[in-house]
Amino acid sequence: MTRTQVDLPDELYQALDHRSRASGVSLSELISGLLQDAITSENQEISTENHPETIGAAFAELRRLMQEENYTLEIPPRTNRSNPFAADDQAEPDAPSS
Repeated sequence: MTRTQVDLPDELYQALDHRSRASGVSLSELISGLLQDAITSENQEISTENHPETIGAAFAELRRLMQEENYTLEIPPRTNRSNPFAADDQAEPDAPSS
């Protein structure tokens, strides 16, 4: 367990001390719980700010940006690569051209 000293304003200390006595929870446990809640909440906010919620949302944003910029993604025709693990007589032929 890590120990950290925190200097609190008197009003906040008195309010926390009163709550600690009323709830039967030690002041250290009360402050620790409050800090954990604040850290967890902050981490969740950072996580949702920096990343789209789903991969679908990310692709929707990509499609919107591509349309906005009038960008076309050029996809070359598919070709099969050689497979060194397949026997020569079982090698797949190239995909039919359309």
